[in-house]
Amino acid sequence: GVQPDSIERIREGYLDTQYRRENQMKSMWEVRDSVFQSIQAVINEPSTNGIRGVLDSFWNSWEVLNRDPTLLSARVDVIANAVNLADTFKHMDDSFAKMISDLGSNTEAKITQANTIINQIVELNDYIRRAESLGANANDYRDQRDTLVDKLSTIVDVQFSESTDGVYTVT
Repeated sequence: GVQPDSIERIREGYLDTQYRRENQMKSMWEVRDSVFQSIQAVINEPSTNGIRGVLDSFWNSWEVLNRDPTLLSARVDVIANAVNLADTFKHMDDSFAKMISDLGSNTEAKITQANTIINQIVELNDYIRRAESLGANANDYRDQRDTLVDKLSTIVDVQFSESTDGVYTVT
């Protein structure tokens, strides 16, 4: 029969770095896309009842009033369109304030998640250092740590280096 002498872990550092860099860029663009979609939903454009439609109605009502300032209906229409414009701006302001608050909450959650992952990486570094100092194989711990660094790269820009004793320094 065949007897294995050891199990070796094969990783390509360059590919790990590239993967993590692209992972971080992908996450950044996903966040930007989400924010831009939220902004577009608030502005409600392009549509007939978005900010442009409200502004067009406002200015058109002034044009009608300009043609005949004695028309009571034209005056009422200007007032109604002005109120509608003010309400639209107020709604947009409230929506943007909520979006900013949500982004702040999301950032805090991501910071907490990143700190949790970093603490797990620190623990795995200790396990790896202890196991390998005793001559044991720490491949499973190394795989777990690499998975955590990959996950961390979706949250923040990650740079890492490995010391001779197998410990990662993550920045």
